[in-house]
Amino acid sequence: MQKKLLSFFGLICVLLSGMSDLYAQVVISWPQNGMIFQRGQDNKASIKFIITSTNGQPISSLQLLFYKYSLTGETQGPLDPVTGNAQSWTTVPVSGGGTCQVTAQIDVAGGMYKVRAKDNSSRETADFDIGVGEVFAIAGQSNAAGYANDNNTTYEAGNPTFVRFFNEKDQSANLQGFEQNDPGKCPGCSPATINFQWYWGGVGNKLIQTLNVPVSFHQNAMAATSVVEWRNSSQNRNTPFNDGQPRFVNGFPYRNLKNYLTGRARQTGLRAILWHQGESDIRNDPSKPNDSPANTTGGFPRATRYYDVRTNSINSSESMGDVLNELIGQSRTDLGADIPWVISQASHLRGFTDPLVLQGQAKAIGYSTHQNNNAIAAPKAFGDPYPSPYGRSDIFTGPNTDQFDNSYRLPAPDKTHFNTLGQSAVAAEWNKALTSLYNGQTFFSSSSPMLNKGETAGVPTPANCTVTPPPVVSGNFDGYLYGADCETFRGWAWDANRRDTPISVQLLDGTTVIATLTADEFRQDLANAGKGDGRHAFRYPIGNNLKDGARHSLSARVTGASFVLKSGPKVIECQATGTPTPPANNPPQPPTVAALSARQGVAYSITLPAFTDPDGETLAYGLSPVPGGLTFNAGNRVLSGTPTGNGSFTLTYTATDPRGGTGTTTITGTIQPPATQPTSSTTVAGNFEGFLDKVECGTIRGWVWDRNKPNTPMMLEFYANGVSIGTAEANIYRQDLKDAGKGNGTHGYSFTTPAGLKNNTTYQISATVLNSTYILKGAPKPLTCPGSAARLSAGMNERTWSATLLSNPVGETLGVEIRGAEGQLLNLQLTDLNGRVLAEHEVADAGAVEHRYLPTGRQSTGLLLLRVTGGRQAVTLKVLKP
Repeated sequence: MQKKLLSFFGLICVLLSGMSDLYAQVVISWPQNGMIFQRGQDNKASIKFIITSTNGQPISSLQLLFYKYSLTGETQGPLDPVTGNAQSWTTVPVSGGGTCQVTAQIDVAGGMYKVRAKDNSSRETADFDIGVGEVFAIAGQSNAAGYANDNNTTYEAGNPTFVRFFNEKDQSANLQGFEQNDPGKCPGCSPATINFQWYWGGVGNKLIQTLNVPVSFHQNAMAATSVVEWRNSSQNRNTPFNDGQPRFVNGFPYRNLKNYLTGRARQTGLRAILWHQGESDIRNDPSKPNDSPANTTGGFPRATRYYDVRTNSINSSESMGDVLNELIGQSRTDLGADIPWVISQASHLRGFTDPLVLQGQAKAIGYSTHQNNNAIAAPKAFGDPYPSPYGRSDIFTGPNTDQFDNSYRLPAPDKTHFNTLGQSAVAAEWNKALTSLYNGQTFFSSSSPMLNKGETAGVPTPANCTVTPPPVVSGNFDGYLYGADCETFRGWAWDANRRDTPISVQLLDGTTVIATLTADEFRQDLANAGKGDGRHAFRYPIGNNLKDGARHSLSARVTGASFVLKSGPKVIECQATGTPTPPANNPPQPPTVAALSARQGVAYSITLPAFTDPDGETLAYGLSPVPGGLTFNAGNRVLSGTPTGNGSFTLTYTATDPRGGTGTTTITGTIQPPATQPTSSTTVAGNFEGFLDKVECGTIRGWVWDRNKPNTPMMLEFYANGVSIGTAEANIYRQDLKDAGKGNGTHGYSFTTPAGLKNNTTYQISATVLNSTYILKGAPKPLTCPGSAARLSAGMNERTWSATLLSNPVGETLGVEIRGAEGQLLNLQLTDLNGRVLAEHEVADAGAVEHRYLPTGRQSTGLLLLRVTGGRQAVTLKVLKP
């Protein structure tokens, strides 16, 4: 009895050992476990899978099994990774069949997955995780890299399944890619802090709740670095202190980011670079000019003053915006794609902030006014994709962390790095920057990510792969091919000696085996014809490797035998769905451009319509000859300036693609002579200040006052393309103007936009103090309104609409639902009880149901009023903000 038990247990051990060996004989060589791939706008990524045999036995076919994780870590499936439908083991097309390493290219939809692979010998890999979602690179200084000194801790760890964190910095040569205060190298910090998540884990946790896809962060930031050190090192030059000794050599701090962009980013794809930096560029005394004695001592390099090794002298001619813009350009060159940047406004150092730093960051981002120069303007709203003043697209606004005072930071003497309260607040601001709506779109829908390039790293080359000829199979075979198209390849095979036993079939493209499968699909016609139980058909999905525009001759044979299925081969020719052979270059197609009209001596600006490129390539624009006083910005297609002459003109407008294809169209226009001022017995003079704030299809709004007569309302005259369109008095009370010391505050204006401008034409709107030469700041602004016929049609069908708050009380944002106002122009205005305007929003052409969101302001509490107007109706809603 004892011998039998021992024999039984011995058998079990042998079987278990055999199973373990079976699993070890095939491994996933790519992707790496836990890797996240950037999804495209179609919510999919194309992922390369490389499976390796480790025992010398070749792989001829491959199957994959997918399970999908929920946010709680549970799995659902097995399922199809694109449709989500239930699906068990699925045969996938491979290249390299018959060798010890095969490759499959698979489309996978957004989500986090557990995956397993199995070959034709039923050898299975271990489970591994991959994800398709959002991939971010982190760059900047210590408030991006994290600060683990003084026992500072991460306030929130990321979801272990859906939020992945990778430190990409150079860990060779005693962590040369780390500054001495970076986590992982800082004095007293454990090596484990290399993966210090800082507030990024909290950002990830918020994003996955909104997006329901995994997020990965790749850390490249370096503590105590100035933007000029980043820019200069990207151009292979050092940035010394005044004594000539640089703090960073060997291409740092930019080298970390460059290594990532030229390596891992090309393997996984990338959504954006998240930039938080500016503290090291603060002036010694931010209250004094840059060239004052207080700011010309000390050697720490900053954007506006650094030792330039090219001239061996101090360079104070550059701005923060100039330097940051060059850095962005270099990063895009190194990556080979115009990757989006999301830029924070940050300068808070030891309790002080520097507006000069924030002004430079705002210029690199782009102004809320969409002007090329406006030093006092705020940066664009979250999610606003308008090009920067430097002509760069895909530059977005990140959080302004200077709003968080010393209570959000470590105590003195630090007063710079975020404590846990600050980390939580900054994580919330990053989430708002990436998910807030702008014209109904978020950053994710407006930005253009780079998808993976199919590159791999660390994939072993299989050795000693012994291809053993399979034994010759004999039988009484029959079989036919009955169809092939760009979706499937179909047929049946049967052995009359084994009537009910499915047999193995090899599929060939020419002489190359592309798959081995079992013909076991049931067909009633086979059963009716006496072909055993009828389970002898096969259906093979046509993969992207056969969709390349070329002719493919498909045939099939019984595996291990010489019998070739009849009625073949079948020829297919399918258009590429992967990376096609470059097609013939189609030149850009010109748009229709209406005749231009401007006035001599009046500021003018227009954005020319874009050409259409049939090949979807990026275009370079040109315009000539440009009239005197005007300039053309090829980056954003804006023709602007103040014309110095008058008369008719003809311009040649061109667009050129990267392969030299050019499209051309002609633009005509007229510059009118200077407008004659209305006869007036008095020329108005004064110490004026005013802004053209809002130019919308309902009203044109802003404020103006005369410092010499602080309580006297001013009369204004409005112009469209230099032609007067009416006057209005600036006599509306605004609390914010009074708070700002603008007299008694009765200096706001609201001018009804004339119906004659609502004709689908773009006008440049400006305003002056009546009978003066003073032009309000912010002018000109473009205005394009729907045609009067469309508006009349909407008016004829106008009906009562309703407005309802989505929640009440509200937090820092209120939401309102408007139903039944389809086609109408709506205006939303939020005020406090003193009449101070907190937020405004206009809906040019409302849908049947509109959901709109307005900020309530950090300082405003108590009862607020939301007024919604449209057509002949107005509704006022009471809003409670605790």
